[in-house]
Amino acid sequence: MRNILLKLSFYISSIFFITTCLNLSAQTTKNIPKILPQRQIIQHDEVKMDEQKSSESATWTCENNVQVRTAAGRSDTLLVLWNKKLYSMVPVPGLNGVRHYADKVNKLDWLEIPTKAMMFDTKLGQRILDHCMTPEISAANQNPNQTASNIDLMK
Repeated sequence: MRNILLKLSFYISSIFFITTCLNLSAQTTKNIPKILPQRQIIQHDEVKMDEQKSSESATWTCENNVQVRTAAGRSDTLLVLWNKKLYSMVPVPGLNGVRHYADKVNKLDWLEIPTKAMMFDTKLGQRILDHCMTPEISAANQNPNQTASNIDLMK
């Protein structure tokens, strides 16, 4: 009889312990924030660019048909939407005819010269994107009569 009571008390305490653990785990999962799916994050960066830009955006086509969107942002910054992520770059003083922007947080540089644009990873010391051109620059490269000074690089 005593053996049966010991087994019964063990089972009751086990059931109590399991239900207590289940209740605690249910309460802790309520406080965990939900992670946005990748598609919503991508759309969020595109919406963020549309909210922050102060001019029309330009679409650049680089090697291997990689698409990059740029737009002038607030307070003299350049917004770059590339690889489904938004980068905010500040201008770096440089030579005439060259527009240089840098994102110190992500270690990226964007360089615009009259014939093309390039992106560099300054941490790795490598060129990530090359031969990026807007339709205007591409047409100017095919039509040598149009001078580089007539091209607006922000479109």
